[in-house]
Amino acid sequence: MKKFRPLIIAAIVLLVLLAGYLLITTLLPEKETDNKADSPTEPVEQYVLTDYEMANVDVMKFKFDDGYEYTIKCVVTKNEKGVSSRNYFIEGKTQYAFNRSTLGMAAMTLADISFTSYVEENPKDLAKYGLDTPYVIFEIVDNDGNNDVIYIGDPAPVGTGYYGMKEGGDKVFLFGSYYSKYMVARDTFYRELAFTQYPDYTSIKSFLLSQPGKETIEIDTNSEEDIKAGGLYATQYCFKQPVQRNGNDSMIAEEIFAKIIAISATEVVEDSLDNLAQYGLDGDNVTILEIGDTEDNTKRLTLSPVGEDGSRYGVIRGIMSVYKFSNSSFSPILNLDYRLYINKLIWLHNITEIGRVEITLPEGEHILEIFDPTDEEEEAGKEFEATFDGGDIIEENARRLYTRVLSPTFYDMIEGDFEVGEIEYEFKIIYDETGEEHTLQFAPINPRQYVAYLNGEMTDYYVNVSSLTEVSKAVKAIQEGEVLTTT
Repeated sequence: MKKFRPLIIAAIVLLVLLAGYLLITTLLPEKETDNKADSPTEPVEQYVLTDYEMANVDVMKFKFDDGYEYTIKCVVTKNEKGVSSRNYFIEGKTQYAFNRSTLGMAAMTLADISFTSYVEENPKDLAKYGLDTPYVIFEIVDNDGNNDVIYIGDPAPVGTGYYGMKEGGDKVFLFGSYYSKYMVARDTFYRELAFTQYPDYTSIKSFLLSQPGKETIEIDTNSEEDIKAGGLYATQYCFKQPVQRNGNDSMIAEEIFAKIIAISATEVVEDSLDNLAQYGLDGDNVTILEIGDTEDNTKRLTLSPVGEDGSRYGVIRGIMSVYKFSNSSFSPILNLDYRLYINKLIWLHNITEIGRVEITLPEGEHILEIFDPTDEEEEAGKEFEATFDGGDIIEENARRLYTRVLSPTFYDMIEGDFEVGEIEYEFKIIYDETGEEHTLQFAPINPRQYVAYLNGEMTDYYVNVSSLTEVSKAVKAIQEGEVLTTT
């Protein structure tokens, strides 16, 4: 009997669970069937104010309560393949550039206005909504002469939009920002605000910046003849003012020209140049930013001093408008330190053409002899060879020492009175095949700065002593059997 006791207990448990299940299902009510999901959805009523095919829209007219008005005109054209395209412009204002994509978005939005609810039907007091004397009267007309007119009144509370109603209609609607931003906008809303409107910085050929109390900065593009004659020294861009030096191409392109492309106004203040004094644009305290493009056109932007709100007013030559700009959009340009954008290489010679380098340091004189084969010579089986002071030198050290000889770069222009000491550093490069010689010498004007002499002629710039002592350190490391690190 004891053997069957576990089975008996298990059977009793199962019977108890079954009884409990039957009791619960009996007492609980049967679940109701939801038939709503099977019934069709009731249609939501639409109140349509405008419903036009985009291709058939002719004009959209805006009349404001102060008498100001303008018209957006739609023109449909076909190309040679018969493909239609729509273009939009503001009638009578061809002297201004407008953003056509924004105009197109406005036309698309206002050609199809509908609501699913309204504020009030058959309003007894239109003044309650500012509709007795509308702020804007909007009219849309298609190519067949059909039209609709909508009145826009007061703004609704808490910036939720504007009240409006259709001419001949009996309902007041709340026009949210989706519609109202176009309904109440004046044509300046659609103006092109970019200064240059160039696709990228490669369109810029020259740059001039004139600021009160600061040196004028001018950058130009070197001619093809100059680039060809410059050889290894050649750069695309060069400084004309305040110094005449080749520029650092990548930095000028990416940090100056690309920033100019990004300059854009925040708004058009007014379409008149009669009140320039009001905006600080009539005196000598203005900033001039001028650029020339690859099509030989010139754009000139005149800027006021920065205001208390961190903005500047500006006028673009050829456009009868006053713009407002955020000063932050100019900060990379107006704070320009030209010294950072100058090509600072003093000299540059290809090691494959060099046979001998004579190095004179305060610690002594040294000679580096090099034979660096060209690609063709390597294919013929020739290998790199070098000696230092008549002894062996590994290729890594020979190349890295030569790099340090080329590495001194000018730091800044020499200004004011100064006394020049005796020449302490001299590097002479002698070409292998022609015997052509080039010499770079340095003499101190103070303990940390050395004026440069290039091929015996004193320059008007100096280098920091640290770039010269790097050569001395390299020579010492080679003498002590160390392998130089890359610079």
